[in-house]
Amino acid sequence: MSLKKRNDTLLAALQQLCSLGLPSEAVMPDLLQGLSRWMSTDNGQFVWVDANQRPCKFYCDAGEANTWQSYLALFDHLTIPGWSGREWFRRNDRATLVGGFHDKGYYRSSFYGEVMSSVGGECSICIPIRDAGGTVYGSLGLNRDSHSHPFTDTERERYEQFAAHLSLLFSKPLDPDANAFERIGEQGMAIFDYAGELLYGDDTARQLLFLAGHSKLTGVAGTRKEVGVEMQIRRVCLSLQSIARGTPAAAPTFDLQTDWGRLVFSARLMSSSSNDGGAVGMDIVRYIPRRVAVWRRISSLDLPLRQRQVCLEFVENRSLSDIASLLGIGRTTVVEYVNKL
Repeated sequence: MSLKKRNDTLLAALQQLCSLGLPSEAVMPDLLQGLSRWMSTDNGQFVWVDANQRPCKFYCDAGEANTWQSYLALFDHLTIPGWSGREWFRRNDRATLVGGFHDKGYYRSSFYGEVMSSVGGECSICIPIRDAGGTVYGSLGLNRDSHSHPFTDTERERYEQFAAHLSLLFSKPLDPDANAFERIGEQGMAIFDYAGELLYGDDTARQLLFLAGHSKLTGVAGTRKEVGVEMQIRRVCLSLQSIARGTPAAAPTFDLQTDWGRLVFSARLMSSSSNDGGAVGMDIVRYIPRRVAVWRRISSLDLPLRQRQVCLEFVENRSLSDIASLLGIGRTTVVEYVNKL
């Protein structure tokens, strides 16, 4: 497959992802991953804003969590040429390019000095995202490090064209049954000591702990107040110690309902030696809406858009006639597509 066709296929899949009728949080991990591939960037982030255009939450790679936590904390004081906090959300309709070998203003800005320099972010592109009525919901950003080339005007145009499709993500009425069925999305493994302190986590586990709000991965470490997930992990570790001593205790598992999906934690004893502080293994699983799971499986098959749409509706147990009516195509065509699938 040629590079252009591969890029066009990826773009079509991303556009379809925006039209699944699911909450933006549920699809954002897949959306940013695909968008980074399409634009050849190192990482990206989405920052949601409230009615006053103030950042209220964000999604990014777990490794950049502290950076974007700093962004939220410093938001009202950041300065960058052509970017003025809340006014940028209200007035800007185009993508903002920052960075590049000749952009000395960016290097001197507080945005770069206090936020981006900590992750080697030399180049960034970001754009405000609105619904069909013009209401601002957040900003979508992508970043390249110092070894990559700055974003070009051509890339800006591609980015803006894609960003227009994100209005579907915030405008389409949600299917009340869209989140009723779940499938396993990601699975990771972390290790804690008996006190519930994180000793190790693979990349997926760290991402899921970030989504759960673990303080060491969200930039709020050092505060005395534990967040919910940390108290739950500590409880599970204590339960395992009791079970190891033969004392009845609660099952070493718990789950959290989050904006990103349902997270399930299951623990097991790895070391009972008190000399090394003990070791508890924690399997962490994110359950995602079935439509996202199906979208993942078919997005790599290079199917025509209509066949993808038929597949997504078919797995929801809709009748062939209902699918034809919903998509505005003939029932015979639906039968043909289902047979091919």
